[in-house]
Amino acid sequence: MIYRDLPWDSDFFRVSVGALTVEAGDTEDDLVSALSKWTPEVCYIFMPYRSGAVFSECLKAMGAKCYDCKTVFSKLLTGTVSVCRPVEVVEVFSKDFRSVKLAVDSGWHSRFQRDEHFRPFQAALYERWLQNCFDSPAGRVWIVPGEEGGDAVLCASVKDNQGKIELVAVDEKCRGRGYGKALMSRAEEYFRISGAASAQVVTQLDNERACRLYCSCGYEISNITEVWHLWRS
Repeated sequence: MIYRDLPWDSDFFRVSVGALTVEAGDTEDDLVSALSKWTPEVCYIFMPYRSGAVFSECLKAMGAKCYDCKTVFSKLLTGTVSVCRPVEVVEVFSKDFRSVKLAVDSGWHSRFQRDEHFRPFQAALYERWLQNCFDSPAGRVWIVPGEEGGDAVLCASVKDNQGKIELVAVDEKCRGRGYGKALMSRAEEYFRISGAASAQVVTQLDNERACRLYCSCGYEISNITEVWHLWRS
């Protein structure tokens, strides 16, 4: 078991937050002992996907609930790729109402929306993540322009030779037009120019639309982790 305090989350959500990672070989007794030793007000528990009924029943008995199957998609960025985008993609340098709304809407499948304790913070959290991309020297934000602003938005960053798609959202009325693929293509172009050897994006397993988009862009699932929340009160 690996435990760590999460000071950023604690400050943002105004409760003490910790995270416990269950590793291969850990037992139910290990889990119970760890959760009794570390007592933040809320603990995120990261567990291998489909780890078995023993852990699940144990966590449920303690009052924990699984809010997410965190799904990591990865892709190797090999060779050069000819860029052919059917729609205009524009880099932007500051947030506006439209980009914030799209960013917030992208989080409706997230554990921070599903957990009623965190739900009041979900909009501010996703707006913060959007702003982080504007503030970071390695962060980039692109939109597909529309009549009222952006009809789609993608945030990305590069760190340690890996590109990361932070979030991607397409307005509901504009879906099916290739906007998501166009934005993904632009992000990968940036990753390659920046020297990244691979790209990664994280979503929820039951966010079928997002999973289809990433698969269609050549990404493959590299890891799935159950994320449980255990509230002490």
